[in-house]
Amino acid sequence: MERVIVSGDTQKPAVAEAWATLLPWIRERAEVVVEDAHLDADLRSTPADLVVVFGGDGAILSVARRLAGSPVPVVGVNFGKLGFLAELQPDSLREHFDAILAGDCAVSPRMMLACELVRDGRTVASHLAVNDAVVSRGALSRLITIGLFVDGRRTTTYNGDGVIVSTPTGSTAHSL
Repeated sequence: MERVIVSGDTQKPAVAEAWATLLPWIRERAEVVVEDAHLDADLRSTPADLVVVFGGDGAILSVARRLAGSPVPVVGVNFGKLGFLAELQPDSLREHFDAILAGDCAVSPRMMLACELVRDGRTVASHLAVNDAVVSRGALSRLITIGLFVDGRRTTTYNGDGVIVSTPTGSTAHSL
């Protein structure tokens, strides 16, 4: 039996309703190894074959960050507004779930960005992103200098208000 993580923000009424009706249905078809009802579970250490995310793009991005480095496929069920990352609408999960479990679907690998904010030689923040990383001046009204490194090597330096570094996934959202 396939091991599945089910994730979603059950604080949202539509997700909570789907959680109540679809989670038991998923349990009939797969072993649910984690119920991540608040988008806060440690997913990296959980052996799973699939992650089903109930939510919008933000929920899917949250799960992707928490799975970083894991080859587990993620299928998004859209309960958000835009849903450009979600493959399914809520009413189509039942129709496609068995085929997804059987591996009868295309998997689109996604790259991730590992971003660090370094000041005076000290890392002050570190983040992972599937879509993009935005570095900006914040509330300051002056020019900032941003050094861009790729794989530890300085690529270029930007002077301006900020910079957006985007993966192919994120560039889709920016083009909207």
